[in-house]
Amino acid sequence: MEGECQSFDPQGISGEYDRVGRSFHATDPEKSISTDIILAVAEVSGSDPTELRPLNDVINVDALDSLFTPGRPGNESDQISFDYQGYRVTVYRDREILLQSRGGSDE
Repeated sequence: MEGECQSFDPQGISGEYDRVGRSFHATDPEKSISTDIILAVAEVSGSDPTELRPLNDVINVDALDSLFTPGRPGNESDQISFDYQGYRVTVYRDREILLQSRGGSDE
């Protein structure tokens, strides 16, 4: 059914993805959130992950991974947003990744 989340495991991503809302919920705590972001953007954009601009060019990946490590103390409302590969990427405390098209490549 359109709009429902479905199990999602292309290119090694584990989680649920809502194609209509372009929302991905990462469910593998062993993977870094930065890896999940790269793989989710690649899937949504139809790109090969190795051809995307390095995520570290737009955000400090070590800090990002540290902030969204499962079990790390923080507020449930914690989130961070940044532009990457033509998408506004928003990451929430529960490891949900929201991708909103920005219409360009790297803004």
